[in-house]
Amino acid sequence: MASRVVRLTSVLAAAAATTAVLAGCGDGSEPAGEGPSGRAAVDLVLDDGALPSGYAVATLGKDQMQQILDQMVDSTKGVEVDPERCRLDGSVPEKADTADAGLMVATGHGLAVSESVEVAADTADGGDLDAARAIVTDPRCETVTVKVAAGPIKDSRVSMTTTVLDVPRGEAAAVLAVKRVTRTENGARTGERTVLSGRAVVKGYAVTVEMSPLDGEAGAADVDEDAFAAVLAAAISEVAARA
Repeated sequence: MASRVVRLTSVLAAAAATTAVLAGCGDGSEPAGEGPSGRAAVDLVLDDGALPSGYAVATLGKDQMQQILDQMVDSTKGVEVDPERCRLDGSVPEKADTADAGLMVATGHGLAVSESVEVAADTADGGDLDAARAIVTDPRCETVTVKVAAGPIKDSRVSMTTTVLDVPRGEAAAVLAVKRVTRTENGARTGERTVLSGRAVVKGYAVTVEMSPLDGEAGAADVDEDAFAAVLAAAISEVAARA
């Protein structure tokens, strides 16, 4: 189990580092536990029944979930973005706690899928996602390099080419999903992977879904855009219905 947690942490942290460009870097704030509706973010994540066939929520203890959450947040801190104009300063908090931020991690078909739900800071109208869309659709930002300063992939350089995905908005105030083909260099080691990332603002909550190949799994496959879109749509619907 320990090695599986380490592998999940590394995979999700790498995905989070690329999402820092989409969601924005930390602003020094800590997320509140409850949104405008009074519902705790931890109560709004998906369970097994809402996932596509073949995916199952990983059974992790509170400490293991906190470890993954810490590493995901750490991997967004102090990133260097080139070109600098492609950086979006914004909504990823400096700290996150399992008591305040909901986190779901699932695996299936050689893939890792994560969902996080937190109270949105200043994104009730989706404003930061409008800014993010302007950046990722700027031809000058089609290919971006991120240098990671913290977390399990510290000192890695991640080059990524981004394509915006067409996904339903559902009941979200705003939604943005992207496909990133990444190449990671860390010393003598290099690796290539495709990461799918989606972020939505729903009734004052920020919902993030990520999908990435799970290293070391037999039969590991490329990402599944249909399954990713299904999880993102389900995550939006869950918050919309229960918040």
